[in-house]
Amino acid sequence: MDTEFNLTNPNIYAFIIFGVIIYFIFRILHFVNKKITYKNILKPKIAKSIYILELFTWFLFLFKSIQHFTTKNPLFSYLLIFILAFLLIWTLWYILKDYFAGLYIKICGKYKKDDIISFDTISGKIVKFAERKLIIETNGLQNLEIPYSKLFDKYISISTSVGNFSKADFLIKISNNVDIEEVIEKIKISLIQFPWTNTKFTPSIKIERLEADFVCLRVTASIIDNKYISVLESKIKEKFENN
Repeated sequence: MDTEFNLTNPNIYAFIIFGVIIYFIFRILHFVNKKITYKNILKPKIAKSIYILELFTWFLFLFKSIQHFTTKNPLFSYLLIFILAFLLIWTLWYILKDYFAGLYIKICGKYKKDDIISFDTISGKIVKFAERKLIIETNGLQNLEIPYSKLFDKYISISTSVGNFSKADFLIKISNNVDIEEVIEKIKISLIQFPWTNTKFTPSIKIERLEADFVCLRVTASIIDNKYISVLESKIKEKFENN
């Protein structure tokens, strides 16, 4: 039995080469997943599956390598055991850190449902305390999931939500002959100036689809009451759709 850490052992070079191959295979898979165009809902699920498969592959690779080197090069197998232990501890911490951070936040009671929180460039109303993530509604449109551990190194301002706001969501057609980005900014300014708009949430205007003669925009804004949805829509269309 070879008890020395022998770097001239061909098995060690084979281990290194095989490890490099595994690394580049998964880098290629991640690159291909980013470049291929398919439904947006599938891309994060496929990326997550690739990460899980990569983690499992590394664990299996290290475990089998330890079995192989235990008799052929024990010192090298001890190094692999240390790497495997470190990887296992890091994985457990990555999985559990948001869970324990969430427990701490819930016990402290610093945040409450419907509170409006703001940090960095994010602002939204708390809608749910999930097991590992805080879910807030941003721009009166979409839910954003924030891992609890991310909240510890941020300066977060908190304000209490007053009343229940509604969401206006409609499509508007804009001519291809105008500067679309400029029109989008003008629509946002107009929405904010209306008295029915909840200014705590920034209106969202996104390109829905492109046609031969026009661009279809989806306009979303938070308003103080449902009864103003049709009024808001008609005012925006009257001002921008036919110009």
